[in-house]
This record gives sequence, C-alpha cells and structure tokens, in this order.
Amino acid sequence: MPEPPFFNIKLESLERNHTNISANIIVNTNLLEYKRNKYAPVRSLAEILRLHSYLQTVYPEYILPIPPYKSSKMDILARGIEKLFTRIASKTRLRTSDGVRQFIESEFAFVQTMPLRRQSKSLLASVIPGSSSKDVDPYFENAKFDEDSGFQLMQSWMRSADKLAKAYKDHSKSSYDLSSRLSNVEFNAAFVNQCCKRFAKSLQSVDDINSLQATYIGISFAESCHAHMCNCESAGISLSFRSEALSSYESACKITTKKVQAIERLKNGGNLRQEKVDSALEELSEAKKNEAESKEILKRMTDVLRQEYTRHDDTMHLDVVRDLSIFAEQQQNFAEREIRVLDSFLEQYSQSSTTPSS
Repeated sequence: MPEPPFFNIKLESLERNHTNISANIIVNTNLLEYKRNKYAPVRSLAEILRLHSYLQTVYPEYILPIPPYKSSKMDILARGIEKLFTRIASKTRLRTSDGVRQFIESEFAFVQTMPLRRQSKSLLASVIPGSSSKDVDPYFENAKFDEDSGFQLMQSWMRSADKLAKAYKDHSKSSYDLSSRLSNVEFNAAFVNQCCKRFAKSLQSVDDINSLQATYIGISFAESCHAHMCNCESAGISLSFRSEALSSYESACKITTKKVQAIERLKNGGNLRQEKVDSALEELSEAKKNEAESKEILKRMTDVLRQEYTRHDDTMHLDVVRDLSIFAEQQQNFAEREIRVLDSFLEQYSQSSTTPSS
C-alpha cells in the first residue's frame, strides 16, 4: 500500500551572530515535486522574510504569519517562524510552490523572484485609474476595519509598554540610589544603623524586582505586541489584495461594456466594414476573456480568504488573550515579590523595636 503524501518543515534551532540570525531547518517529505526525502537547509532571517513576501504576493488569498523581524528575543522570533512553516505545510498549493521548493532545495541563497501573475493583475487594475468598488462585502469591510483597529491598538500598547518600562527603570534607579545612601550613612544609635542597613537591603531587592519588571515589559510584552502587529499587517495585505481583485474585475466589466457599445455603434452606423467588425469582435472576445479570468480570481480569493480570515481572527484572539493573561500573571508575581520584601523588613523592624535594649 503506497505511503500517503506528507510534508513536514520545522525549525530545528535559531542562532544569532551579532546582528545576523540564521535558522537551521529540517524538512521531511515524500512529495513528487521534491528531489529528495530529507533536507537540512540553513537560511537567514532575511531569506525567510523574502519567502513570506513571495508567497503573500503569489498566493494573497492565504494569510501567512510574518516573523517579527525586529524581535530581540529568540523565543518570540522562533514562534513566529514556526507558525509560518506550519501554515506552509498545511496548504498543498504553498508546500508545492516554486518558491518553497527553491527555498528548501537551493544550495545557495534563496532569492525572491517577482511572480508574473501579480504583475499582470496590477496592469489590469490600472486600466481604469481610480476605479472604486461598489460591490462591497460587509464581511471583508468589517475585517479591514478590525485589522486596522487591531494594528493601532497593538501600536498603542507598545508605546505604553515603553513608557511603563521607563518608569520602572527610573523607580529602580531611585531605589538603588537611596539604598546606596542608606548603606553608607552612620548614626550614633545602633538600632537606627541596623534599621537603615536592613531597609537598604530591602531597597536593593526592590531594585532587582523593578529591573526585571522593566525588562519584561519593555522587551517581552512589547515584542509580543509587535508580533501581533505583524499578524494584523499580514491579514491587511491579504484583504488589500482582494480589494484589488474586486477593482480589477469591475474594471474588466466596464471594458467589456464599452466593447459591446462599440459594436452597437458600428451596427447603427450603417457603413459596416468587415475588418472593423472583425477587429471589434476580437476586442470584445478578449475583454470577455479578461473579465472571466478576473471573476475567477476574485471568486477564488473570496472563498479562500473568508475561511483564512475566520481562522486568523480566532487564532489572533486566543494569542492576545494568552499574552494578556501572562502579562497579568507577571505583574501579580512582581507585586507579590515586592510586598514580601517590604513585609519582611517591617516584620524585622517591629521585632527590633520591641526588643528590650540591654
């Protein structure tokens, strides 16, 4: 019994060398489109981003996660790359595409090539400049609004995280300065000296907690927001491609209508020349062909993108809820640690102040 077709691409590891990041990739497959069953290519982050750009241009109906290229945290970057690879493996048209095969099989650097279909579609869309779509689908209009709003929300969260991280850094610095001053000051009363030393030690612990919190908010949480921004951007690109496809179809319909009107004018003119009739009929046939092709592209994109966006919206919701839950847990954890430090100092101070002096 023949083995069912399979294709598995996974990120084995990420390596950072100064500003360069390389990905060790493992591919196992029995698809006939590939020359071998196993591959272990090493690709740079720039090459992975070029692959994403290529696939989103050739197959705009698929919403593909964008790896957060600005991330300095390897785990967030790895998660984004793994999501992209999972989407590629789950779609037959993607995993057997020329771009993916070149990305995996090439012994040299993967170089993006601009697809001809994308170029021809742009030419068709520019036949009637400034044409606007009247056949508005509320589903996709709401989707575009949601992605724009989501992008702006994540952007505002990133700015807030930056401000909050700065506040915690300032608080940490203040705690450190005060702790240093208290550690160096000396009083005549031994009890006062002892309290100052203990309080200085507590402030040092608070300083450490605030530094960790600033790092978490300024890097981990901010980069999670950036990853969500990338996903909103990817969905927005696919939705924009559908808008272009709709405009192209409407432009093609207008051209067909004009060709029909031209033939009607020839008929009503009375002085018919066979060569003019043949030319007009040929132009009408070409216009109808372009209209049919544009309609097919629009239908395919609409059908696939509706499913893709539903999946994307559900996944995005779960990811945001997860990251917000982690954020809340981290804030609670930091707060509880800080309270324990201060409670410990107050308890020691209370015990010291009630101890009878010798």
